[in-house]
Amino acid sequence: MRNVRLSFGTLRHARAVIAAAIGLLLAWQMSANAGASQAAANPGWQLSFSATGTGPGTLTSVVAFGPRNAWAAGTVTPPSRPTSALVLHWNGASWTRVRVGQSSAFGPATVAGSSRTNVWLFGSWLLHWDGRRWHKVPAPTGISAGELSPVVLGPANVWMYGLRFHHSLGKKQCISTIWHWNGRRWRSWSKAKFCATDLAAASATSVWLVGDRSPDAKSTIAAFRWNGTSWVTQTMPHPPSYNVLFTLPDITAGPAGDIWIGDDTANTTFPQAQGPGFALHFTGHQWMKTPPSPLAANNGIAANRHGLWMGPDAQWNGHAWVDTTPAPSFNSGQPYSVTALARIPGSATILAVGTRWRATGSAGPFPMIASHGALP
Repeated sequence: MRNVRLSFGTLRHARAVIAAAIGLLLAWQMSANAGASQAAANPGWQLSFSATGTGPGTLTSVVAFGPRNAWAAGTVTPPSRPTSALVLHWNGASWTRVRVGQSSAFGPATVAGSSRTNVWLFGSWLLHWDGRRWHKVPAPTGISAGELSPVVLGPANVWMYGLRFHHSLGKKQCISTIWHWNGRRWRSWSKAKFCATDLAAASATSVWLVGDRSPDAKSTIAAFRWNGTSWVTQTMPHPPSYNVLFTLPDITAGPAGDIWIGDDTANTTFPQAQGPGFALHFTGHQWMKTPPSPLAANNGIAANRHGLWMGPDAQWNGHAWVDTTPAPSFNSGQPYSVTALARIPGSATILAVGTRWRATGSAGPFPMIASHGALP
């Protein structure tokens, strides 16, 4: 048996690249239909940050603790220099770059946290910000660099996962390993024949791992929930197949402790693109499934008290999908791609991170942060 160990962070970076390529395709498609879509476009999205001066790169994670405290992370390749971690902090007035030691050695950076005094960076090693300084945290044994789906509930309550791919008898199988940091050491659990794709938590006794059990052409969404004692298989009335060629199931927790899983089915009209998108919603008592929407695309999801944001183009308000497509003037009409969303607590503002391109012929893509709603 040939055993290949990979972090799903590697796959999520691959998905970010795929999403960027899809962004180009979608931008081409949208430009062809700009006149038809302009009337429905929502002008609420505005560019908040674009690091065109730092060189090509992308942002793949974002977390917000309030209107004056947010973080974003990814990678950047400065001119004539190696690719390095890119970490940005919002202080209520501007986005500023945070240096992470030897950022080129740190590799792709992912940020997560539970408060302004409990921020974690995940890369070739782990760093914990306590509000005053960074502390290095030992990584769990056996995990690869670049994990991109961590959940941070407290300084002594951190979850992350990784994968091993087994090629046996011509069939691909996954073993997903979940790690938990209790402030002193890592503990692990494994799930065989399950390919994890994302983590989220509603509380310390409601941590969710989503993925699929059949990582081939027809993949079906499955999920486990940590109830404080063990990982329990979740029975979902709507475990649909999803578009495995372009997307992976994402999961997020709402402010009321509800759970959302988002993904895309095959796009029969435009096979090179994502969608139509759909979401599964667990209220804590029952499941429901949204109708599919060609506007919704699984380029990051974020929940608020009204429903779910699914990519920058669609919001589920509990009854219908609302078109939130950026106006044609967004990014001066040039292509862009979103990879992650985050809600700013205490507000209706949504942050989106990803990449943007400048005018035709210029280098890129460049790291991008956009906001829907007011930033102070």
